Amino acid sequence: MNKKLVLKIILIIILLCRIGVPFLIFSYPLPAFLLSVLFDSFDGQLFYLLGFRWHQYNTIDKILDYWWYFFILLFLRGQPVFTIGLILFLYRGIGQIIGIVKKNEKAYLYFPNILEWFFLTNLLFPNSQTFILLLVSISWSLFVEWLMHKSNLHIVSKYIFHQEMKWELPV
Repeated sequence: MNKKLVLKIILIIILLCRIGVPFLIFSYPLPAFLLSVLFDSFDGQLFYLLGFRWHQYNTIDKILDYWWYFFILLFLRGQPVFTIGLILFLYRGIGQIIGIVKKNEKAYLYFPNILEWFFLTNLLFPNSQTFILLLVSISWSLFVEWLMHKSNLHIVSKYIFHQEMKWELPV
C-alpha cells in the first residue's frame, strides 16, 4: 500500500471517530472529551500531507468542531450552567462562520473556543463557582487559540510527525 493511500485511510478513520465520539459524552464525558481533543489534533496534519488547501481543511474541521460543541450543549441541558453553555456555543458559532466565510483564522482569536474548556472545568470541578470556572476557561481558551492560530507552533506536526506544516493561507 502506498503512503498516500494509508494516510487517506487514517484520515477517514479519524473523521469517522470525530463524528462518532461525541455520542460517548452521555455515558463517558471525560473520555469523550479526551478523544475529541486527540482526534481533532491529528486531522489537520493529515489533510496537509494529502495536499488539501487550508480553507478545505478549515471548513471540515470547524463543522466537526461544531458537531462536538452541539453534543456538549446537549450534555449541559438541564444543568444550571446550560445558559452559559448556550451563550458560549453561539459566540463560538459566530467566530466559526466568520472564519469559514472570510477564510480568516484571526476570527478564532476573537471568538475563542471557551465552551469546550468550560465543559471540562465543570466536569472536573462540579462544585466550584461558575465565575471561577468561566474565568479559567476564558484564559485557557485564549492561550490555546493563540497557540493554534497565531504562534504557528503546530505541536502535533512538529513533535509527532516531525514535519512543519506551512499552509498557504488566503490573504
